[in-house]
Amino acid sequence: MLKRSNRIPTKQFPEVTRGKTLNSELFRVVVKADKDLKVPKCAVIVSNKVAKTAVVRNRIRRQVYGLLGSIITTLPTAFISIFPKKALMNKDEILCLKKLLIS
Repeated sequence: MLKRSNRIPTKQFPEVTRGKTLNSELFRVVVKADKDLKVPKCAVIVSNKVAKTAVVRNRIRRQVYGLLGSIITTLPTAFISIFPKKALMNKDEILCLKKLLIS
């Protein structure tokens, strides 16, 4: 799980969803560099278009936060916003995010 100190507060979402965009078939990742940050800050935003019910959206969010918690030390010091594009993902598909973020 990702620590609270590594999460982006909800109030900052509008300003950190614009930046360098990385796309794959499963995720869209927006990275916005900030010199004042000491640790990477991440957010996972799951749209209603991806999953209609809150149960499914929260499951996706928890899975991605779990992966981020294990690779947080390898991430750049920046604001990282992750937008999943698919509702049902297996572990291999979520690990594709790791390859996208580290490259």
